[in-house]
Amino acid sequence: MDHNQKHIYETLLALQGKMRFSKTGAHAFLNLLSQQLQSSCKGTKFYRRFKDRYVAPEGFRSWQEAMLDFSKYTTPQYIIENTQPVSLNAAGIGFSEEAKGFRFRENTKVTLHNAVAMTAYAYFHKSPAIYIGGEMCKALANTEVLAGLEPEIMLDSFFICLPKGFAENYLGLKGHGDVLLCQTANARLSGFKKLFNAFGLIPPDYEGQFYPDVKSNTIVSFSCLKSAFIYSQHPWKPVGSNYLGGDLKNNANDTSVDRLSNLIRNAVLLYCNEKKYVFNDKKRRIIHQKGFAGQTITAQYPITWLGKNYQLKRTAQNSIDLEQPKRLFKSHWRKGHWHHYWTGTGREEKILKWVQPTYIKGVNLHS
Repeated sequence: MDHNQKHIYETLLALQGKMRFSKTGAHAFLNLLSQQLQSSCKGTKFYRRFKDRYVAPEGFRSWQEAMLDFSKYTTPQYIIENTQPVSLNAAGIGFSEEAKGFRFRENTKVTLHNAVAMTAYAYFHKSPAIYIGGEMCKALANTEVLAGLEPEIMLDSFFICLPKGFAENYLGLKGHGDVLLCQTANARLSGFKKLFNAFGLIPPDYEGQFYPDVKSNTIVSFSCLKSAFIYSQHPWKPVGSNYLGGDLKNNANDTSVDRLSNLIRNAVLLYCNEKKYVFNDKKRRIIHQKGFAGQTITAQYPITWLGKNYQLKRTAQNSIDLEQPKRLFKSHWRKGHWHHYWTGTGREEKILKWVQPTYIKGVNLHS
């Protein structure tokens, strides 16, 4: 055991948090550091919890492969590579001299802190997945979200699964994964707190408070594909432009990022307000592998769809009354938007409904 491993070993035995390592457990943790990353990913609790939850439909990325990518941020190799053992008392946090923990290194990318916190929250809260049909993805990406539409009740942590290649080929986000872990800023904040309470893991700029200025339902998301990490945030209020960070962030323009933000926020609005677009498969899909005694393993949950069989709406221009002035215009797309309607007895109840994008077939300007 070299000096660095000994330091890690002693820190594990004196962790400040609910997690307690025995000497045997600390040795097992160090042994995991010598494993190949893929083997270590498959051994994480995150991967074991999520790998059999779903089976991806045809045309979508393998659920198991996606979870293997996300689990990278929960492996011992990743934690040790990006953190350092510290005495919490020496860190100025006010614990006893014996209390120890881990702190993100100063040169660790801020976006990677979020990956660890978000996967931690997803693990403890068993975040569900929503699969979105291809035509629905296009419609949501091209529907602008105006200020004031933030839902009162919303999912705090969920996976969004896009058709394979959609992020790169349609949105123009080169290298962006098609499975995204999305959370509210509040949920991510809780992820940081859970890491601290369980393992004594603290961000580099922690001084006794966990970012009180970001408590909101702003949606944050991250995807990972072939070790490329992309983090983004999508505010409901116009407090600034949508943000994209992490690896390959320079490969995207503002339009691509805005369309991604539209897609994510509209998916939340649709899921919360328009249940007619939400569909649950009746049967759980079969995982193509054999378990003990040759039994076929089925996924733990059926697929939840958003716009499974949705088709973009198209309308044709009615025949023109010769006595009326001609309205000549080119064929075009009318953008989708959200609209409030009054309903119920006395029309006192206000509801939010989605007016979907519509292709308008115009009049031939040369006729």
